[in-house]
Amino acid sequence: EIADLWEQAAQVCGAMYPHTASGVSLDNASALAGITPISAEKTTVVCTCYGTDGTSIPYGAQISSASNSNIIFQNTDANAVITSTSVCDVGITIESVTAGTYTVTIDGTPHSYTADGTETIAQVLTALGSGITEVVANVENDVLKLTESNQVNTFAVSISNNLAYEHIGSPVTFECLETGAITPAVGDLTDIITTYAGWDAVSNNVPANTGREAESDTALRQRWNNSLYT
Repeated sequence: EIADLWEQAAQVCGAMYPHTASGVSLDNASALAGITPISAEKTTVVCTCYGTDGTSIPYGAQISSASNSNIIFQNTDANAVITSTSVCDVGITIESVTAGTYTVTIDGTPHSYTADGTETIAQVLTALGSGITEVVANVENDVLKLTESNQVNTFAVSISNNLAYEHIGSPVTFECLETGAITPAVGDLTDIITTYAGWDAVSNNVPANTGREAESDTALRQRWNNSLYT
């Protein structure tokens, strides 16, 4: 029992100095030099959510990795919504070509093409997309796809009545449930766990902001030493 008391006394004494302190005592001792431990962080990623124009993605809505269902992310934006006024990926198509003017407006700038009714869908969409320079425009399988090169950014789009949306995708921020350096591959977060009407698909089309584990005692001591040396 006396030995235990001596050991406890030694630990109390050692708690004053970063070289011998640990845990909360190390945090407090390091703080005397203006150094605080680096806390754990969760990975965040901006995903493109696809669905019906005006669909809300509720706070806490969850998605997961297609390759590992244990990697789960949840929405942290209470005002997230799939909307044509804030898209990063949108597809536009035509049910059937008729004579008339087809117009796509991007951020208030209209782009039009007047068809005589003899063109194919691909021809009309290609002509319509040729004048669009604000975003990346290309035609695939009779769909005019407009995308931001970086799908964190958004633009507003509206179309004339003779056009239709094939898909609408808006960016939504999701956060991993676990802390640490969890880095999902681009295009791997595609499984919707909590389904909602009007929300059809999701994909992480940009790299994630990787989280980290809390700084260890050893790493904090090393940083404390390096800071004092500097």
